[in-house]
Amino acid sequence: MIPKKVKVAFEGVNRLYTYFDDQYDLAPEDVVYVEGKMWKKPGQVREVSEANEFDRDRYNRILKKIIFEVHGTYYSYGPYVFCFDQEAIPFEQFRSWVSPPDRELNVEHEIGFDLLLEELGYCDFASEEALRYGLHCFQEEQVEFLSLIDGRGQALIKDGARHTVTFNYDGKTVRNMICRTDMDRFCEHDIGTCLTLRTLLHIFQNEFADYYEKGRFTAVNRNIFYRIVAYSLKKITL
Repeated sequence: MIPKKVKVAFEGVNRLYTYFDDQYDLAPEDVVYVEGKMWKKPGQVREVSEANEFDRDRYNRILKKIIFEVHGTYYSYGPYVFCFDQEAIPFEQFRSWVSPPDRELNVEHEIGFDLLLEELGYCDFASEEALRYGLHCFQEEQVEFLSLIDGRGQALIKDGARHTVTFNYDGKTVRNMICRTDMDRFCEHDIGTCLTLRTLLHIFQNEFADYYEKGRFTAVNRNIFYRIVAYSLKKITL
């Protein structure tokens, strides 16, 4: 694509910042994350013009365009909306709605924790403190996103900062569960994810049995979902 110079507005800031972009075909009103001191805040594109040969080194870059399009059929139940379709909101798209891109390389951790989901309270590697805070995480609905796609699970938990939990699940056993910000112990975010997963699976089995058999779902915090849908240009079914 032709490199562009992009002027971006940020909430609460009475000026436009200029950035270099050679990744996205941006237009006014697009929402982006950027390099530099404004990296934590999403900004809205106001002006786009063709860049010259010096702009690449002169300006910070556009890091990510936030995609607000939502596809699939969603069902509302309790604090979540669920989608069982293949085109449901992917984890990385949801994370871009609520937090900036990772600034550091995400190093994969080879060994996580394995447990029977229905025997969470009996696993010997969960401390009493982690169980207590994990129950609080579950009760306060801090798990904002949880998906299980072809046996691979991903969750995003808001506990002050946001924490990513990954795992595998075969219908009985949770394997290789890791909280990416606390990889060396079975922490409260892992436990909150397990409790939420167990609860959602029970709901699906009782209320959405036809879809539960597919072994695929995406659950999104209802309040965040409805707020984001306001930006979506795609019609969805509720």
